[in-house]
Amino acid sequence: MLFAIASLVLSAILMTQADVGDIVSDVTNVEPLSEELYIFEVTYDAEVADLKGALESASVKVRHSFRVLGTHQYFFVVADEGRDALSQLNFPEGSQVTQYPVEHLSDYLEMVGAGDWNETDTTDGLHDKDLLVATQEFVLPEGSSTSQLKSTMKHYAKEIKKPAEITKSVHYVVVGRYPPKIYYFLNLDENSAQKALLHGLDEIGGPGNNVFNVLRLHKV
Repeated sequence: MLFAIASLVLSAILMTQADVGDIVSDVTNVEPLSEELYIFEVTYDAEVADLKGALESASVKVRHSFRVLGTHQYFFVVADEGRDALSQLNFPEGSQVTQYPVEHLSDYLEMVGAGDWNETDTTDGLHDKDLLVATQEFVLPEGSSTSQLKSTMKHYAKEIKKPAEITKSVHYVVVGRYPPKIYYFLNLDENSAQKALLHGLDEIGGPGNNVFNVLRLHKV
């Protein structure tokens, strides 16, 4: 339900200076997302087994789990399968947890009319043991309209669509966030995907219009 509501009201959240007619035309009945997903960023100065044990005890379906190399920071991508499992989830005392509801980048781009492709996301889809996560936060001018956002994302999607289809990297967008924040999980040998990200930056105005961060991960 959260995802459907966020999709329907996105136009009203996104902008401050668009015409009322523009808003109304953008609010349409959209297809629900194929699944509800969440990213947990967790810092915990102890064994990762304690964190995974908490997820298992709550019967939370873990799609991906990673540790940031050289740190006690972890990423868990989990799927809500309608069992109310997240309400039963309690991480160990001392954990610092940030939770984001997310959707696949392909779903987000389709919603804003910026492209369509079938994104594959399975538990074993990211085959490397050591990977990269790149987080990207867009910086758009204050007062930007939904039309400007869509134009920006269309230019960006043009660069990343084909490499994403070929390399099977996995991408998530935080639901209801403006400007968008995207997580890219990449196998280290997928240089074409990394190159596409750089090209995509140029399409939306260069690195100055983004907050971009890259971390090295290890599967746990």
